[in-house]
Amino acid sequence: MGIPGLTGYINNHSDHYLRYYELHNTYLVIDGNNVGCQIYHSQKAYRNCAFGGNYDGYARDVSIFFDDLLKCGIKPLVLIDGGTEDKKLKTVIKRTNQKIQKASTYSPCQNKETFLPVLQGEVFRDVMREKNIRQESMLPLAAILFGNDYVKRGTFKNFFRHLKLKTASTAWCERERCIEAIFSWLSKFTLDEAVANILTRIPKPSRRSVLNLIEENISYTNSLAEILVPLGFPGDYLARRDTSRLNRSFKFNGDIDTLTYMGEVCEGEEEVSEKDDDDEIELISTITETESLSRNEAISKLPEWFVNEYLLAKYPPYFMNMIVRRLYSCPIQIENINYSSSNVITLKIISVIFGLLKSAINDKVRYMRCIIRDQSRIVLRELEGTETLDCCKLPSLSKLREIPSDSRKEILNKTLGISDTDGINELPPNWILYFGCIKYWIREQEPTVFHKSNVYAILIGTIFHIIDSKIGAYRSARNFEERKSRVIENIKRKRRANNYKPNYKTNGTVIEAYNEICYDDCLLAASFFISHFQLDRKLRSNPKLFNRSIVHAFAEFQICLRQVMSLNALLGCPYPQTTVATFYNGTLLYNLSTDFKTHQDIEKYINAVLEMSPSLLRLFHILLSKVVWPPPRA
Repeated sequence: MGIPGLTGYINNHSDHYLRYYELHNTYLVIDGNNVGCQIYHSQKAYRNCAFGGNYDGYARDVSIFFDDLLKCGIKPLVLIDGGTEDKKLKTVIKRTNQKIQKASTYSPCQNKETFLPVLQGEVFRDVMREKNIRQESMLPLAAILFGNDYVKRGTFKNFFRHLKLKTASTAWCERERCIEAIFSWLSKFTLDEAVANILTRIPKPSRRSVLNLIEENISYTNSLAEILVPLGFPGDYLARRDTSRLNRSFKFNGDIDTLTYMGEVCEGEEEVSEKDDDDEIELISTITETESLSRNEAISKLPEWFVNEYLLAKYPPYFMNMIVRRLYSCPIQIENINYSSSNVITLKIISVIFGLLKSAINDKVRYMRCIIRDQSRIVLRELEGTETLDCCKLPSLSKLREIPSDSRKEILNKTLGISDTDGINELPPNWILYFGCIKYWIREQEPTVFHKSNVYAILIGTIFHIIDSKIGAYRSARNFEERKSRVIENIKRKRRANNYKPNYKTNGTVIEAYNEICYDDCLLAASFFISHFQLDRKLRSNPKLFNRSIVHAFAEFQICLRQVMSLNALLGCPYPQTTVATFYNGTLLYNLSTDFKTHQDIEKYINAVLEMSPSLLRLFHILLSKVVWPPPRA
């Protein structure tokens, strides 16, 4: 339940509101969505989001955050948002529209603003899983007064007039003054007294609905104690703790009809309210007309293994929206607004996911709805759930984990359109899902979006992951030169002395080529890659040079990867999950693709770049010929 401006206000007035404390040897409950976003927003080094996310730097900082907690004996308990509640649907739709408008004009020169990349949440959870981190409220009334996801600030305009806020020079200053005034005002009253004072500024006909809003929002922030169980607390722990406060609901202790109305009417003032867009109203109306299950009713029909894994954040939150509401809100990315939404390419995968999920609730249901971008607006599209793949009926959700792993793997293979003959099984296990996604992405792309330079960029970007693992992570050319220039000169000197002639063979398997990559070759090739991590100065100063077609293609790839990983998780991970941060860096891929586009023969250019690194060149050509573009089947 976000309060606009509150985090910034607390940060700017930390000396007044916060007390220094050396936290150690304790549990710490963390709002995972909030902290994950704050870490991304706080780092300028990788947060230029125009290229779709530099996840390696982000993963490093998330790792440092949790390492610092663990060093102090702190056991983090991270809570992740679940499915969308009914009362938040309007907010979701409004924010989706706002994101479309922001994404349509976003460019690399807007480095002061952030646009969270689509796989940020997956990377955050990857780090938590790696560190075995187990995966509400003090100021509810302040949240309601200022306006949150559920309550418009305009509801309390008479109350704010009573506060007599000073005029501010900017919207940000006005927001800070407003927060400060609310805190100061609240400090003078008990909760009941504060509510009574607020209601005196509300006309009597509207008081009951406003009080319902206040009571509902304050009570909403009290979590059930049972949420502690999936976080690892034993059942008897709850019995030993006083959890009555957690489950307590707020009810106003007073008579709203006897309160004297103290509203002020200014001459010539017109009622001002936030107007919802007609398209948004129609969209919400259409969605709410669809019959949906209560969350408790849905959970009672789901297999126990699914509920437990969902509670442990092993699945994305939208799974519950599909189950309860038969609805999926497609994420907004920075892309070419003149093309079809980047999400269109993933509808086949989403259809399979829905086909598996709906079987647990109502197998007779055939369709779900997707909130998706169409040009510069959002629309509702129907999507039929998949029931058969290659004439084979999908198993029900209740039986899904009872079938062999190979059968579940086959569901994923058929969805992606891959098979053993594609060279997939020659790959290192933790590469398979990523390359399966590459093949699906290449095949499903529209001709207007597809360009070979993007495919070569993805492939070369994968090879740089190996260089990283061999020599360490370098993103600054200057830093790399200072540390490795002498070593590189020694390698070149020895090769000249030995009359070294680089050569490579294109036979053998991918794993053989992978295992034979040598440290010296990685060092010699690294400078080419490192130079592509930096933002082109011309691009920063001239947004017109920003190629949205390249960004759109990689937006399609990212959303493909997200849905493939979600399906893989639902199937019990027949393939090891992709660690996104080790493979994907948006700035690197954009710069590589831009570079490759300037060369008529891209392979010839890559051969020249990697000429002195034959072990890398060998892997590149084997991957290209056996996995990415294998010869046609007989």
